[in-house]
Amino acid sequence: MTINEIDTIMHFAGDANVKKFIDDHTVFSRNISITKNLLEFARKNDVKFFIFGSSDRIYGDVKGKATENTLISPKELYAASKVTGEALTMAYAKTYGIDFTILRIANVYGPGQRPELFIPSIINQSLSEDIIKVGNIDVYRNFVYVKDVASACEVVMKKKDAKNNIFNIGESTSILRNVITVVSQIREKYLGA
Repeated sequence: MTINEIDTIMHFAGDANVKKFIDDHTVFSRNISITKNLLEFARKNDVKFFIFGSSDRIYGDVKGKATENTLISPKELYAASKVTGEALTMAYAKTYGIDFTILRIANVYGPGQRPELFIPSIINQSLSEDIIKVGNIDVYRNFVYVKDVASACEVVMKKKDAKNNIFNIGESTSILRNVITVVSQIREKYLGA
């Protein structure tokens, strides 16, 4: 495939480690630069469709279920970088005629996930320790399996009416306490107490 044959860019690059944004202020600008560089590549090479991987964290502390029309209220720099990426994507769409889809993706889990993230961390701890150590477990998070994210990407690439729209991609909202309980129950079922 040559550059001239690229008709779609799916942009999921960048740093998603929320703590890094606090400790290293250059992470924000790097994430924005990646988005801008990819949009510039799309513009210069006549790429017709740009899919931007955003985050459900842009909603901040929403009570209840967030819809695509829920007011965005980022509470950390990572989420602010996603809001900025969405704004850049839409601005390039209006200015240069690049169709887009924005996917506001929940907390992804599944094979290949970094071990320090919540679900792999509690799985690993439950396999090697008697006590699972985490932060606040009375927080609600929306989770989505990695293969379901891939399926969502495939759908938006094929459906014309998905273009120039925003979609939330998530499966279920759970209090973190319950996620730990489920992992513990699975461990007991398959490995014993």
